[in-house]
Amino acid sequence: MARAKKQSEAKRDPWLARAKAAFETSTSFIDTNYRKNWDDNIRHFKNKHAQSSKYLTETYKYRSKMFRPKTRAFVRQTEAATAAAFFSQVDTLTMEPYNELDPMNRAAAELRMEILNWRLTNTVPWFQICVGGMQDAQVIGVVASKQFWDFEEREETQPIVDPLTGQMAMDEEGNPVTQKTRIKLRDEPAIKLIPIENIRFDPAADWTDPVNSSPYVIGMEAMYICDVKKLMESGKWETLDDAVLKNARNTAYDSTRGVRNDNREDALDTRYAAPLSDYDIVWTHENILRYDGEDWHCYTLGTDHFLTRPKLLREAYLHNTRPYVIGSAVLETHTVIPDSPTHLAKGLQKEINEVANQRIDNVKLVLNKRYVVKRGKQVDLKSLVMNAPGSVTLANDPSTDVREMEFNDVTGSSYAEQDRLNVDFDDLLGSFSGGTIQSNRKLNETVGGLAMLRSGTNAMTQYIIRVFSETWVEPVLKQTDLLCQHYESDPEFLALMVQKSGIVEQYKLQNLTMDGIMEMLMLPCQLTVNVSNSATDPMIRLEQMLMAIAKYSEISANAPPDLDLKEIRKEVFAFLGYKNDRRFAKEQGQTDPRLMKAMAIIQKLQQALQGKQMDNQTKLEIARLQEEGETLRTGARIASDARTKGMQNDSNEAQFMLELASNLGRMNAEGNA
Repeated sequence: MARAKKQSEAKRDPWLARAKAAFETSTSFIDTNYRKNWDDNIRHFKNKHAQSSKYLTETYKYRSKMFRPKTRAFVRQTEAATAAAFFSQVDTLTMEPYNELDPMNRAAAELRMEILNWRLTNTVPWFQICVGGMQDAQVIGVVASKQFWDFEEREETQPIVDPLTGQMAMDEEGNPVTQKTRIKLRDEPAIKLIPIENIRFDPAADWTDPVNSSPYVIGMEAMYICDVKKLMESGKWETLDDAVLKNARNTAYDSTRGVRNDNREDALDTRYAAPLSDYDIVWTHENILRYDGEDWHCYTLGTDHFLTRPKLLREAYLHNTRPYVIGSAVLETHTVIPDSPTHLAKGLQKEINEVANQRIDNVKLVLNKRYVVKRGKQVDLKSLVMNAPGSVTLANDPSTDVREMEFNDVTGSSYAEQDRLNVDFDDLLGSFSGGTIQSNRKLNETVGGLAMLRSGTNAMTQYIIRVFSETWVEPVLKQTDLLCQHYESDPEFLALMVQKSGIVEQYKLQNLTMDGIMEMLMLPCQLTVNVSNSATDPMIRLEQMLMAIAKYSEISANAPPDLDLKEIRKEVFAFLGYKNDRRFAKEQGQTDPRLMKAMAIIQKLQQALQGKQMDNQTKLEIARLQEEGETLRTGARIASDARTKGMQNDSNEAQFMLELASNLGRMNAEGNA
């Protein structure tokens, strides 16, 4: 037994060495190239000077040390724009079936959309995560997150109750009969923002997809000893003795985490605690390592001990996908970790602080004079320094013993310089402020000039949001949808979602079973995040939407038969920044305007023929036409025909309806004659 265990340990040693080498290599690269910038960026966001700033030295102890909040204001402004873009419009998310001709595929898309929206609204704090992700991207340069299925249950002993009588079952001795049951505590998808200092990937990874192109991804998580032991007792993790756990508390101090906490005592640092406590902190690593063309997965305690045996990633995650996503808000080609806007504006932020502090010092010196006193002379220095109104300073010869130093008031020029710096700051980051307006006063003498300034800043904001959406939001939500596909299994929850989605009535799925629901969830669909080009301004968004609808209506009403209205609709709404135009079309498919015209003719003919004698042929054609019109209104037949016939607007339904309308018109004219 001991020999087998030893051989097993030896077999796992290469994996442990591989994980440790990957962690140490990436950590060394980060510490050398990024750590200081991250720490300074966080300080600037928190309105604090960088650690190396002269304002923190003894020389500037009595000087003005103000930090102008330009950086924080920009980040907050972008956060507000993010909230408006993703949470102030309907159907930001859309789900499209892979096969639009398949009713079950369409039903699957609607069901999965219902599930995802419900999860993001009720179980995942998506608003905080999304806005917080933008904050990370603006301050650090990248945003990292983990998507996983959060499942927990516990075993309880409960009495057996007779379902008919409601009475507890008793044994021969009159004691309640019990059974062990498992109570579900959590069974839901989770999205967790990861501080950049707690994730590792290869610095040589591809900049377009650092997670999946890296040969390894390592996520660090601080855990309580009691939670680690719980997983060990459950058999999910290997058992380690207390001596190993106690030694694992010796974790090196992380400067970035320290800056986040304003260099207060590190709450996660419990390495100096004497006895081992359930509430001590140890760091666990989730290691995903590529070996021999496959992704392998294991948990380790730090870098020295296995918590789980290495296994294929598809065995750890049913969807066989690395559960991490790294995105950004600004593209920087060929750079795996781009410079954040906060870092790019660091020099201008320092100059803005410099001018502001010099102006404040100048004002203080102008209002509170500085004096030169001849050494050794009898001068009341205490009263001279106090310089209170009505005070008296004693001196033997004031004309020679004390001299007032002159300081010019430079506040006017300093304000002008600061305005110029503010404009440079806004231009660099694409923000819009009062300083921008004042510095472009001539341009702003007209409403059009102000609109030009705003449109430029809006374009930059939209760019930031679009990059953020493409690189992080959409991949995160696609992973969340993938988790729901593979892990949603609660019958009551799925039945509720089926009911809320309305697919039973719409697609006549009255015989839908739980097995059918599970099969439906696995049908291929495509998730799209729709962020319009005016998403941050509700009024502009509304105006553009109304304009797009008006233009499309004008085109479709007068479209020749050979014009593809579906493609035109795509192009019109693409101008607004929407990837998916189907959200603006009827669910049953596109209605040909010529069919609507035919229906109008029907109504007029019915009014004209009221009270007149009609032959049997006319009655039959009227009835047939009304039947076709009813089919058109409900969308049942036209939807299926449109999809199977590729919306052949110049034939079939449209042609048939127009011919019937024409025939009725002819018959009405003949009757009047």
